[in-house]
Amino acid sequence: MQNLPSGAGALSGEAFKFSDQARDEIAWICGIGPGLATRYAPGEFIVRMRLQPVNEQSGQMEIGFLRKPRDAAEGSTEGQSWVPLLDDVHACKFVTSIRG
Repeated sequence: MQNLPSGAGALSGEAFKFSDQARDEIAWICGIGPGLATRYAPGEFIVRMRLQPVNEQSGQMEIGFLRKPRDAAEGSTEGQSWVPLLDDVHACKFVTSIRG
């Protein structure tokens, strides 16, 4: 991930942990369209694709998009939404290839 280009349309990623298990996360900044999974949202968003627990009682995980307005205050959950994509997921690995 360190070799990915920076700037508009860039991707970033970092390690993430749930219940002491490492989980990968990939993030990007975008406006409405496929990268946000909607065409009905004003402004730019930070979108993170990651695994997260379905609920606190279940050990089950799902993969999805965590969307948050780019101009939201750090630590705020205002305007944040979760879009589930796949349920009952046990692992996720992102593989990147830079061509150029």
